[in-house]
Amino acid sequence: MSKACIVRKNTPGSDRYQVIISHEHGDPDSLGRILKRHFRQEVAIEELLNGGDAAYIHPATGKVVRNKKCGVSCRIIPAYMLQQTCRAHQIDFIYIYDRGAWTAVNIRGEKIELS
Repeated sequence: MSKACIVRKNTPGSDRYQVIISHEHGDPDSLGRILKRHFRQEVAIEELLNGGDAAYIHPATGKVVRNKKCGVSCRIIPAYMLQQTCRAHQIDFIYIYDRGAWTAVNIRGEKIELS
């Protein structure tokens, strides 16, 4: 199973990011499709990020099951710490939300097409 960071700039023009971790099914064919399908509007993004780390996101409904063991809500970190944070949590993919669109990159920073 792959893990992923789900990320959004904290505020426009900011160098800080809101970050949560998805602990299962982080690959683009799974999580990438779920994010594109269910998390396109700001309200949905707010709910996703503010709820904290996700243990699982249901593919058909977008319902998020939170990781209660973690106890972490949304992390807010400076841009320079994003890669470091992802490595510390053994993240495979990073999904970045920006103005209604998702971009995916692997841990090496290589862009991945989302279907």
